[in-house]
Amino acid sequence: MLTEGLVAKWRQLIAEDPRSIAEICRAINKDRSWYNTLKPGRDPGAFTVMALARELRVPIHELLEEEGAISLSSDSCYSEQVNQQASKVLSDVFRVAHNRLQKYGHEATAASNSTLPLLLQWWHDQRGCLIGHDMLADRFDIIKAPETGDKIVTPAKVGARSLAAQMLGTNSADALLQLVRTFDRESQERLISSYREVSDSGRPALSAPISARITTPHDAKSIHVEYFRLQLPVVAPSGDKFVLSYCFPV
Repeated sequence: MLTEGLVAKWRQLIAEDPRSIAEICRAINKDRSWYNTLKPGRDPGAFTVMALARELRVPIHELLEEEGAISLSSDSCYSEQVNQQASKVLSDVFRVAHNRLQKYGHEATAASNSTLPLLLQWWHDQRGCLIGHDMLADRFDIIKAPETGDKIVTPAKVGARSLAAQMLGTNSADALLQLVRTFDRESQERLISSYREVSDSGRPALSAPISARITTPHDAKSIHVEYFRLQLPVVAPSGDKFVLSYCFPV
């Protein structure tokens, strides 16, 4: 939601652009009247935020956070590593996603058409920093980056609209952890390895279709689900490393 401070900031950035307000509105596929709707309490929409950030050539977080609200991670090496790889990573992931979604049809394409490119663009623009993600946070889970010797993948936060929350009937991180503990040892080791590789390399990973049978804790029902998993390596302002896990059904 926009605050008074953010509305003022948006208007200032737009005013500083050499183009007219009408030209900027057209560039983000909006009518000139859209500018007048910028008021406190309004939800501008994730697509609009990203389009405006692109047109004004500013990071997304600059449109979502007031001055002094947050500082970037001090882990400059990690950020630089992500930034150096970003363009190639985006190209590779989009290409693989396009091929796989074509193979599995319209339903999978429709399910991911909005969130997948938004997440990838956000990750690229933030250079792997876990900031400015509030408008997308309900779509994915945040997993602690596994360290050497870890025996299990530990969820830090489960998005309210993520696939895990839908399957489990709750967005409790503990519920997801309990589910992971039911996996056999080999499955857990593969899961740990995939998250550690993504975190250590600084590169996203889009899985092949995954087939799983989930027993929900609240009613003991067994649900079979096939899904893709996008993993994005990120680092929090504190310096702690995480992996965003966005899963969408095949």
